[in-house]
Amino acid sequence: MRVTTRTRYAIRALYDIAFHGRGQAVQAKEIADRETIPLRFLEQILQDLRRAGLIEARRVPRGGYALARSAGEITLADVLLAVRRPLEALLVVGGEA
Repeated sequence: MRVTTRTRYAIRALYDIAFHGRGQAVQAKEIADRETIPLRFLEQILQDLRRAGLIEARRVPRGGYALARSAGEITLADVLLAVRRPLEALLVVGGEA
């Protein structure tokens, strides 16, 4: 299986939220700075993770993102499903899509 940059960044972002957030919201800019991920790309990834129910956006003073469930309940498969594009677009067999 090929792990894309998008998937690696998603894993790093989730780890950062779990490690630095400790139940509190973590701002995207802080994650981008610590993990050296371009902020605009990270924001797209965070939206994918939010839509998949892995993180939640918190709109409070100094808001940001927090895990939607405990870190132990989030699997690598969850992350892959959240950020990968449709499998058909990734597979090319014998030159056919």
